[in-house]
Amino acid sequence: MDLVWITQGSIGTIETGVAARGFFTDKVENCRVYVFGCTGGTVFMHDSAQLRIEEIKEYLVSHGDMVNISYAYGLQNNQDHMHKARLDEIASHLNCTDVTTVKILRPTFSVAYIPGTGLADYTNKLTSTDTILRDPHQEAREAVNILNNFFIKPNSRDVPLDIQYRQGAFTQVPQPSLSAIEMLNNLKNDGNHGLLGAVALNHFGEIAGLNLPNNLKNFVKENNLEPALTSLSHPMHTDEILKKKLFGEFRQLPIFK
Repeated sequence: MDLVWITQGSIGTIETGVAARGFFTDKVENCRVYVFGCTGGTVFMHDSAQLRIEEIKEYLVSHGDMVNISYAYGLQNNQDHMHKARLDEIASHLNCTDVTTVKILRPTFSVAYIPGTGLADYTNKLTSTDTILRDPHQEAREAVNILNNFFIKPNSRDVPLDIQYRQGAFTQVPQPSLSAIEMLNNLKNDGNHGLLGAVALNHFGEIAGLNLPNNLKNFVKENNLEPALTSLSHPMHTDEILKKKLFGEFRQLPIFK
């Protein structure tokens, strides 16, 4: 089976009349994975609950009447109330009452949509009979979506909708919503998350095609902050005195002068 690999924060579409293909996505935790069955095609979405809801509704309406909705979710359900409100709004707007849920009994999982079968847990289940169609610029797209999610106001639902696959092809990778300097200026006065944001920008910025200041790169490297992205035991997370010291040094970087 041909499976189109969709990243977090993106949408894929198989239009009616186009050769049947399924979808695959991975690293699902608090997100929900949706399949919208429309008269004009099948729309697959890996939603962090922060994508612009009006853009989602507009895109779905452009694919005809909504026939059914199905979604998968896992054991990490910290954003359940946000997802429920989004689903209710979409279903009401599209006049759809046929909603199916699939619970995956894992904290982190992969899921696939197989035409004629539906959504299913696909964690460690890819086989030699599956042909994965992978975005040639997947890493850059993931980096853009991660940065767009990080640099919005909490619960603002203001991440631009990314249509990753349609008309049988992957689309061009979008630009990040903010420039590197705009992101850095947002971090400068955020004592809680500014330091982690600087590390995230340093890691994902160049992958996303941003031109990062050398001051930022050197600051992260000299203080060995890169591991803090994946390790909660890093001193940046556990030592408040050190965190405050590093944040003060970050605010004094020449990029802010």
